[in-house]
Amino acid sequence: MRYRYIFVIAALILLFIYLSIQPSNFRNWTQDQSILPYSQMDKNIIHIYNIRNFTYRSTEEYAIGYYNKSFNLDSLETVDFIIVPFTEWGAAHTFFSFGFKDDGYLPISIEIRKEKGEQFSSFRGFFKQYELMYVIGDEADIVKLRTNY
Repeated sequence: MRYRYIFVIAALILLFIYLSIQPSNFRNWTQDQSILPYSQMDKNIIHIYNIRNFTYRSTEEYAIGYYNKSFNLDSLETVDFIIVPFTEWGAAHTFFSFGFKDDGYLPISIEIRKEKGEQFSSFRGFFKQYELMYVIGDEADIVKLRTNY
């Protein structure tokens, strides 16, 4: 009976620690995730700032680029749901790509935000060891990164 109390107390302490972990935007981020995108609405026009446009030579070697662009939401024609498997046991990265009539595609991906020297671990991710970020980029960046590298 005494072991149940010890187990419950230990579980409550771990739950408290888990729930007390807070995200922060103030860390030493990797170069590819240091700049966050943001947007402003003006009626049916959305202005997106810091759209990522990297040119990759490998996953670790790339030329950095960002730009700003506005999209008319009335010209939205397609929404594609893209699935990129990254393990043999069925896990995958998913994201959306929004297709605009005359403005091309705008992929949006939710990703972990790594600090310099940090590597992805699904175990650490389960324990909230990464912040999350929206990556908004052009298809030459977001899609090509996943299909070519």
